[in-house]
Amino acid sequence: MKKGYKSRTDQYWVPEYNFAPEIVGELHIPEQVHIHDVTLREGDQTPGCVLRAEEKIALAKDLQALGVHSIEIFPIVSQDDFEALKEISSWKNRTMETCALARCITADIDTAAKTGADRVMIEGSCSLPTAFGFGVTDYDELIKRFKDSIKYAQSLGLKVTCEAWDVGKTTPAQMERFYKEMAATGIDQTVFADTFNNMVPWAVYHYVRKVYEWTENKMAIIPHFHNNLGLAMASTMSAVAAGSTIVHSAINSLGEKGGNTATEEIAMALEMLMGVDTGINLEKLYPLCKKIEAISKIPIPREKAITGERVLENGSGLGLDMLDKYSRCEYGVPAVASFIPSLIGAPPFTVSWGKGVGTNMVIIQGKKIGVELSKEKAAAVRDMIKNESLLRKGVISEGEVDHMIRSMAK
Repeated sequence: MKKGYKSRTDQYWVPEYNFAPEIVGELHIPEQVHIHDVTLREGDQTPGCVLRAEEKIALAKDLQALGVHSIEIFPIVSQDDFEALKEISSWKNRTMETCALARCITADIDTAAKTGADRVMIEGSCSLPTAFGFGVTDYDELIKRFKDSIKYAQSLGLKVTCEAWDVGKTTPAQMERFYKEMAATGIDQTVFADTFNNMVPWAVYHYVRKVYEWTENKMAIIPHFHNNLGLAMASTMSAVAAGSTIVHSAINSLGEKGGNTATEEIAMALEMLMGVDTGINLEKLYPLCKKIEAISKIPIPREKAITGERVLENGSGLGLDMLDKYSRCEYGVPAVASFIPSLIGAPPFTVSWGKGVGTNMVIIQGKKIGVELSKEKAAAVRDMIKNESLLRKGVISEGEVDHMIRSMAK
């Protein structure tokens, strides 16, 4: 747990038993976890998303301000990507590491070196079922491709990460051999990627622990998960509980297939729920998520955790009444909310005017626009809103509500 962590603040409130010895005593949660953001590479591979060089450069500045530890781009994909990574890597006083993705191909590694990136991430499948699609039919050959590529990158003076994917279709014996062989090359990082999200979180925990044991803690084991079965966040948290000190994630859960673990979600989970220092400036999360939504043209789902509209709005009369009461009592709003929107730099909770509207909601809205309504008149407006919502099978605008309140006050 990071120094100075509190489970209850004026912005959030989580149970103290999250940290009880009987809960965390056997876990291996580190005090600090670095965020390696893959938005500029994997996010760019999201179907329908195209990020230009100037956009990647601008977003890299935002990611650095956010506090991510490292980013990656795939420079062989296009001249645009090459130029973007070269420009970002050339920045003076840069605080985040730049990484170039490369396949087990000499030309890819040469291109990565020419960008001036701090690190090359050599990627490929570590399972025979998916390596078969690339013409690899023997596990000895699979290992050799990785080792030869790593050795070549090292000869160019590059720091190397082995970005192995589809660990979920290896056998335990293959997994043990693979990571031991990678550790023997002298690299300091390797990725543990369950690309198709078929491992349950407790299996992730078990095998991340095993990899650390097999490799005698010589490498950082970095989780990289997709959300095909909705387990990316749980699996990433499990890897951290097993000792991972770096995680892969993408803003807005961009990425191939079901998308990657979301940067905003894992940062909040680690900081708020697990008491881990990520170096992320949480107040910058929401503005950056909205900016990337606009640039990527991939909408943030309304129900998405942390930044979805439904997380940050209320359509229940009881819910709004509770927020109002708790904003004026010793418990504070976190007693009835997961977190305060300002924690992530989001606007205050919004109101959804529909069938669930309550009398106090109307009274509060009246005061907001300078109109005092009796309970009887507020109840009449409430009923008007409910009836209109039923007719439309939807919500009505705040402007329409204001008009109803003013009309009733006459």
